[in-house]
Amino acid sequence: MNSPSLPVLVALVLAATFLAPPLRAEDDTFQPIEAQMTNRAVVMKLTGGVRRVRLRVRTEEGDWKTVTIAHLEGSEGFLKLRLPDDVAEADCEVSISKHDLFPYSVYQGITNFDPTDSDGNQAGPERFAAVDAASPEGEEVVEESDIWKWRNETLYFFNQYKGLQAIDVSDPAAPRRLATYPVDGYGEQMYIHPQANLVMLLNYDRNTGDGKVDLVAHDSPTELTLRDTFRVPGAILESRLIGNILYVVSRNSWRVETTDLNGVVHVLNRSGLAITKIDLNDPENPIVDYPLSLGSELYSYWGAQVQATSEALLISTNAYDQVRGQSISTVHVVDISNPNQLLQVSHRFQVAGEVRNKFNMRLKDDVLTVVSQIWRNVNGTRRISASVETFDLATGRRGGSLTFANNETITAARFSGNLLYVVTFLRIDPLFVIDLSRPLSPRMVSELEIPGFSTYLQPYGEDALLSIGVEDSKIAVSWFDVSDPSNTFLASRVYIGAEDGWSWTEANWDEKAFGYYPADDLLLVPYQGSDPQKGWQSGVQLVELGDRELTRRGSFEHQFQARRAKVLDDAVVSISGRALRSLDISDRDNPKLLAELMLAWPVDSVYRKDDRLYQLERGDNSWQWWGSSADSSYLHLSPADDAEELITTLELPGGELSGSFLHGDCLFVAQTQSLIAKGEPTRVIFTTTVVDLGDPDRPIIVGSHGHTSEIEDQFGWGFRADYTGALLPDGTLLWHPSELSSAWGFPLRDIDWGPGLWAPPTPGRAYSVDISDKTNPQILASVGLETGEETWSEGAVKVVGSTLYYGTQKSETIEERDGTSRWIARHWLGHVDFSDPAKPVEGDPAELPGTFEHGVLTPAGGHLLFSTHGESYRDQDDNWHRDLRIQTLAFDGVNAFLIAEVTAPDWAWGAKDFEGATMVLGDDSYADDLRTAQIDVYRWDFDGAFLDVQKWEFPDLRVYDLHIEDDLLIVVGGDLTFIDFADPSDPTPTFVTFRPRNYYWHRPGEIEIHERSFAYVPQNIYGVEVLDFGGAFDPNPDPGPQPSERPGDEWDKVPLEWLPLTYADNSLMLAALPPTADWSICIPEEGFCMSYEDWARQAFQLDEGDPIPDFSADDDRDGRDNGWEYFTGTDPQEARHYADFEIQLVTDKDGEHYLSGHVLVNPSAPVLSNMIPELSHDLIEWQSDPRLFEVAAHPFELWPGLGWRMVSPVRDHEEAFLRVKVSPALPEN
Repeated sequence: MNSPSLPVLVALVLAATFLAPPLRAEDDTFQPIEAQMTNRAVVMKLTGGVRRVRLRVRTEEGDWKTVTIAHLEGSEGFLKLRLPDDVAEADCEVSISKHDLFPYSVYQGITNFDPTDSDGNQAGPERFAAVDAASPEGEEVVEESDIWKWRNETLYFFNQYKGLQAIDVSDPAAPRRLATYPVDGYGEQMYIHPQANLVMLLNYDRNTGDGKVDLVAHDSPTELTLRDTFRVPGAILESRLIGNILYVVSRNSWRVETTDLNGVVHVLNRSGLAITKIDLNDPENPIVDYPLSLGSELYSYWGAQVQATSEALLISTNAYDQVRGQSISTVHVVDISNPNQLLQVSHRFQVAGEVRNKFNMRLKDDVLTVVSQIWRNVNGTRRISASVETFDLATGRRGGSLTFANNETITAARFSGNLLYVVTFLRIDPLFVIDLSRPLSPRMVSELEIPGFSTYLQPYGEDALLSIGVEDSKIAVSWFDVSDPSNTFLASRVYIGAEDGWSWTEANWDEKAFGYYPADDLLLVPYQGSDPQKGWQSGVQLVELGDRELTRRGSFEHQFQARRAKVLDDAVVSISGRALRSLDISDRDNPKLLAELMLAWPVDSVYRKDDRLYQLERGDNSWQWWGSSADSSYLHLSPADDAEELITTLELPGGELSGSFLHGDCLFVAQTQSLIAKGEPTRVIFTTTVVDLGDPDRPIIVGSHGHTSEIEDQFGWGFRADYTGALLPDGTLLWHPSELSSAWGFPLRDIDWGPGLWAPPTPGRAYSVDISDKTNPQILASVGLETGEETWSEGAVKVVGSTLYYGTQKSETIEERDGTSRWIARHWLGHVDFSDPAKPVEGDPAELPGTFEHGVLTPAGGHLLFSTHGESYRDQDDNWHRDLRIQTLAFDGVNAFLIAEVTAPDWAWGAKDFEGATMVLGDDSYADDLRTAQIDVYRWDFDGAFLDVQKWEFPDLRVYDLHIEDDLLIVVGGDLTFIDFADPSDPTPTFVTFRPRNYYWHRPGEIEIHERSFAYVPQNIYGVEVLDFGGAFDPNPDPGPQPSERPGDEWDKVPLEWLPLTYADNSLMLAALPPTADWSICIPEEGFCMSYEDWARQAFQLDEGDPIPDFSADDDRDGRDNGWEYFTGTDPQEARHYADFEIQLVTDKDGEHYLSGHVLVNPSAPVLSNMIPELSHDLIEWQSDPRLFEVAAHPFELWPGLGWRMVSPVRDHEEAFLRVKVSPALPEN
């Protein structure tokens, strides 16, 4: 039944007043809602075509931050919008837009996502290298390998970073590189043929896992060419060149199958040694003999110590003896006395302990003498001692032996004439002298105890013994007087390095680094160490040999570890993997630099512009553990057709390289410098440096600007992050982390793993830079990409339009009903709006269903995002699967709305990449001894679906990472494969595969593609590798116009003071908002939104069963019955809260006056078509003729109410009264 008409009179005679909005009062007994600053909402009338309503708040910095966006279908209706708590109305801004970036249906997707569980299911020192070491026992025909060899004035350097380099040092003041033969990141063992222009490189074949010997010819001064290659079984361990015959010792492995009495086949993996003989007496026709194998039925041999004479190879193998509980060595004597015969073992002797290095063995006059370390377990206690044994090769029997140095470790040994010197170490450094004049009866002569220990002993004439070793964490060089073997003493000792610091030298484990030049009375000792005042140091120390005295003379520095040094008259030439340095040492206390020749430089980023390569190096101190980071990075310029030819180097002050961006004729370089001090906050200086490339041969720095940030937490976010540069739509340069960095906390800067040192990955900071004036770049803003408490970053960092996106996650445990617990992860989207680059606004994190991967602009200018997560499960046949789920989401600046999801079966661990709206998945499998790569291409159709574009299979291809650049799909798997991606639907695309000199596992996004013709691969310390596609790919077509963001002026501001305030959590006006909702909409055509009974229950806070107050009653006695308060959305229990007519006398352009009235209407009340205005001139007779009135729009069209105006103007002195009669049309029971 219908309720009776309930007239309510509100009349004003020729007056215009604005009544207070509902729920606003001035008394002291009730706090107005605007003063409460909580639980507030505004109500807005929606005109047709409104698609979005936006609420922004002013931050403390004065920026506007979007907190709510309502997406609408464009129909007329009413919106209830929650205002944020504790924000004044003056700091709130409401705007509307009649445009949306996605269809309305998109926003029906969920925005609250379940976490993923531990299965992914939704759960609700650099070594660098010098002089030829003296052959043991004066066997001049026996030569050992080294990383450098000299032939007259030409230096051959087997540089592990570049390969074989030939260098002319005829003038030490002007050294020059003659030629380079590239080798795959390997370089330690090298020989020069005694007569021919041949260099022998002992190398590693990564295709087979075996060793190889490369013969490289130097027939032309500027060319090194490969002449021949010989395979060596297994990994090369050691070698010797004796005359023109090269002997190579390698470790080989094989499988042995045996069948027991029960017919069961057992497979054993065994390891032994192989000795390969390569006869180079005729260099044009080398002869390689079948290798001699050394093995044991009881043991596997893994290592070998090798010593040699012109007639025998001494090869010591180690095997663990379970009875003795220690490693026991067997010395194999290989007869090489007749070069024309095959190799054979003439003797084998098992010794008392373990032979530790080549200096522990000597063969002289058919007597083999061996020094070994004995380890014994005695009643559960480990006992160690030193042993000397002799063996008579003529009889094959053991001779005499000595055991000494209880509980001490052998650190050095050296034979000299009839004497043997042995150094052991526990707390002091005993030097033992053993008499071998009667070889089969060794006799201890003396023992000298001194501090520290020696690692290498060098006889100096007959009366002196030089040594290098360690004392108190510093390098110690010693002179022992051994003129009386029974009474040796320390004659002199010098220390290398700072007095209060520490130092070490490669010579402590490789004697070839010990520069011994007795003819020049000099020792050259490469060193590294720490100086408390100067920090890290690296260089070469000169030590002068005097009359039973060592004198520490001058030293000179190397940026990287010096490995070898040689005296050339009044000059010294030293070398590291990075550079050759020559110095004038005519004043030995003050070496002066003559020249420095760069041999290798790290390349962390590379660009090709025209016919020049610009190679960027991170900086000198990238390997430093503590203190400040690098002061500078470097730009190396070379011709595009020869990346090894250095034109010039430009130092870039401002810290180590963190990122780069080429734009026009300018190279923009991001640099960071971390200033670390114990007990103080870490300061990070970020600098943008601008390099002008206008002159291709003379790049110059034209401007720079820095910004300093403090990191309070020792485990700082984003430490040493690499940065990517991108241009914002207004041309501002934005630096953002290239990927989510792994920070281990200061000071462990370059350690990426370690027990107890783990810290979660972090996204770092973003910097906006004004580059409109290249000579004066200005960092406009710096934003920390926050992750929140106990939350860390994951996934990608991407710029879409003016917004920077990054992913974060939080892991936590949840308890199951059975009492067990499991890990779950919640995923979030971080975002920063750089529409105003000087005032970026950080948005609140938005929930995601998985890890953020990518973002792209839609054709309409919307932001489409991609996320992924893995899902593990067992199928009905108990087979384990791990699928990859890929989601697309629409992001409106506040929430991410799920649009669609697609599943890639069993692909969760595969590689993936995104480019535009295209997604590529790559994985490989191994079956039947064949590896096959599968690559699937998907594309998002902006109409709302994933399209399965193509599936490719490539045999013998491994997939580790993927990247799309210049319409080429780069596949990283050790090898590098480039697939034509101009048409991803092509079933048989063109592709080329390269095997770089070093396995490539870096980020493929660092590879520079030039015109789809060349790839320039930065290999860090190994430099740049140039890959020529050989015309395999056509030039790229013009991509055409790209999507862009819509302008920000499409929003129209709504004066907030015109919108009525109400409570957010009740239904006085429109339905109450749930705690998790920020807005709701009421469409009148869809039926009544709320009955009076439902409204009254909430307004009067009634319990179930309580009677409903009468519709016509006036419970708060304010002269307006409950029905009127229902219609106007005011509080029926508060007398000061009501809404009446807003009466106005309006004047038209002709000066006529009209009486009009407006009344606020509760949009959820069923009254919109049942309010009837009535006119009276005497308050007795009322006229309701519709012809007397016309609908009058409120001055503010979004105001939620109704209005009428008298059709006829009001005459002077005429009395006119206006009232509204309400007849609600309630549905029948």
